[in-house]
Amino acid sequence: MSPRWHLAALALAALHHLDHVLRGTHVGWPVNGEVNAFTYTLAIYPVVLLGFVVRSARYWLFAAAGGLALLTAVHLFIERPGEIVGGYEQPLAGVLALAVLVALIALLAMITWRYARPPRTAGSR
Repeated sequence: MSPRWHLAALALAALHHLDHVLRGTHVGWPVNGEVNAFTYTLAIYPVVLLGFVVRSARYWLFAAAGGLALLTAVHLFIERPGEIVGGYEQPLAGVLALAVLVALIALLAMITWRYARPPRTAGSR
């Protein structure tokens, strides 16, 4: 799988973290002094960077599936889409923030699916 997909997911994750900072919701260290879930989610950056060193399909499968599960669960049960859209004075900004989240979830689902498939053999398409 092309590393461009992984870099795209990394960029979307950074935009999503920036969204939290701009809205000032569910934010922790290093933005403020509180260590919370936001702080722990920053671990995704070294996890992804390590993936470029490890270069293992199994590593990427577990990293993408774990990120997908956590991101989806948090944004279904803790911070719902309405909170994201309503977090901005300008409705378009909220819609764009939600679009980044949806794109990140979709991309992680695609990456997970690609790594979960059996490897192709020489004669298969």
